[in-house]
Amino acid sequence: MSSNCSVVVAGDNHEAADTLVELLGAMGYAAVAAYDGREAVEACSALQPELAILDVEIPLLDGCAAARLVTQLALPALPETRSRNRELTWRHRRQECDGSARPRRVR
Repeated sequence: MSSNCSVVVAGDNHEAADTLVELLGAMGYAAVAAYDGREAVEACSALQPELAILDVEIPLLDGCAAARLVTQLALPALPETRSRNRELTWRHRRQECDGSARPRRVR
């Protein structure tokens, strides 16, 4: 399967980010990993991907702040967290992400 869709995956767990990049690659997507928020924003700026998947709790620039910057580039960003605390996860997405948690269609 071949796809023209590119994805930036950002997470401070290198193994998890790399695994997701490999999985997306096997599905035909052009995916790259970033390991902190600044690196994610730089990758999005340079590559102009169709989607950025951002861990909410990444270093240097958290996933919500990175999502705000990425969406300013008119790119869709999906902040994610693996937090076991559902209330924290919901609050993080609703309040701290300023609505950036929803993917946005640009094309």
